[in-house]
Amino acid sequence: MITSRRRLTLLEGAAALPLGVLSAQDASLLFTRLADRSTDLSQADAVADINRLCGRLPLAIALLAGRLSH
Repeated sequence: MITSRRRLTLLEGAAALPLGVLSAQDASLLFTRLADRSTDLSQADAVADINRLCGRLPLAIALLAGRLSH
């Protein structure tokens, strides 16, 4: 499996599988699980802002959540 933001047209026999971004709810769940934190209502807006700034992209969310957990 190869991931890229660009189409890799020169890879012979490769099948492209375009993926969308996470839903707001899934993005928040991913962030809180990977950051190993629970969020209350006062933090929900901050988590939503972080996810919005990450474009709700799983890799970006995972990187920031990992930084927070350390």
